[in-house]
Amino acid sequence: KLPNGNYVMTYEFWGAPEGGFVVYYKISANPEAYGSATGIALKATDGTQPKSSPYITWLPTGGANGTLVVSANSSDDLFLNTQNGAANTWTRIASTVPGGYSRGLLPLADGHSLLILSGGHLTSTGLNPISYGTIDLGGGISDGATYTASNANSHLFLTIAGGSTTSGVNATQQNADNATDQKWKFVQQTSGYFKIFNVASGKVLGVQNQSTANGAKVLQWDDNGTLDHEWAIAPNPAGGFTATNRISGKYLEIPSASTTVGTAAGQWSDTGCACQRWNLTQTALPDLATGQYRLVNKNSGKLLEIPGASTTVGKQAGQWVNTANNCQLWTFQSQSGGAWTVKNVNSGLFLDTNGSTSAGAAVVQNASSTASSQKWTLTDAGNGYYKLVDAGSGLVADVASASTANGALIVQSADNGADDELWQVVRVN
Repeated sequence: KLPNGNYVMTYEFWGAPEGGFVVYYKISANPEAYGSATGIALKATDGTQPKSSPYITWLPTGGANGTLVVSANSSDDLFLNTQNGAANTWTRIASTVPGGYSRGLLPLADGHSLLILSGGHLTSTGLNPISYGTIDLGGGISDGATYTASNANSHLFLTIAGGSTTSGVNATQQNADNATDQKWKFVQQTSGYFKIFNVASGKVLGVQNQSTANGAKVLQWDDNGTLDHEWAIAPNPAGGFTATNRISGKYLEIPSASTTVGTAAGQWSDTGCACQRWNLTQTALPDLATGQYRLVNKNSGKLLEIPGASTTVGKQAGQWVNTANNCQLWTFQSQSGGAWTVKNVNSGLFLDTNGSTSAGAAVVQNASSTASSQKWTLTDAGNGYYKLVDAGSGLVADVASASTANGALIVQSADNGADDELWQVVRVN
């Protein structure tokens, strides 16, 4: 089921106009009425069409719509869609696991990774190589970042109405107001749980009287260390995230699936109701001056890195699937005027454009300097994505030719609003 309420299925179409077992998909408001839906040939933006034995799943990463992921027998690659399955919006990315006649996709608990299980291709001996691996499509909750939380059932926003600073005020659902009373800062604890602070009041979300009962109200309180202030945040296969209280094990919800503005939030045992799921949209970055980060490209889903873990001055940056290597980790150092230097954890060198003001110039790593070409500002592009703007040239860091391939290089370009200019900034520790 998609976030917009529709359902999607994939199938192979023998005798399709394109020839062979081309992968098609159907979208329907009713999962029992696909027969009346029009089939759509799955075709990536580069023209690739997968064939045979499709498998489809969904991840809550990649923006408000999440990400559809399709595998097929004909290719090692995966096919991604962040537009609720709209035609002509599929992108192809390399996989970490070989293709196979049977290849399953299992979303992992972090909300942005997949376990890929491949049964290999049919062989004359009847013995197939079995392989597996993971791929990280970016996303998840960043420690210290700020989000809005809209209820998946009512589409109203978790709020401390009016930004009250009084302890004991209930959290309620309200229409969007774009104010800080609907913004929540998620701060991970050593336990792995998160404390959720209201930006307007500075108080933390907890359960009335530390209750473990179904129906207990959820409210704000001073951060006094009680464990009802800690929540487990987990992606849900149906979309969005759940928040489970550490003391009670119960879910943050809007009671009785109410769609009424002003309804107070509460806790309840898991019912599977959409009223227990929350769509989180990042509205502010964590404190960039601390921690290490991955930069995930929206268009490709791949990570900004220094290829080959090079420590050579002048090496051009590129993109690759998550390899868990330090060459894909970055730290930020604050500079004047709201700018940052961006330092590679592996090499200790800094992102730079070598003083060039030309579109298409390489983004490389260099030794530390005071040059403006080594300073970057992060411009909020909405939905948790940012543009990296070079202070020297005024151009943005993007992927050459909007490529989704592993190894594609990073250049600077004029801002044209394309997805390959957009980056998620994801804190990893």
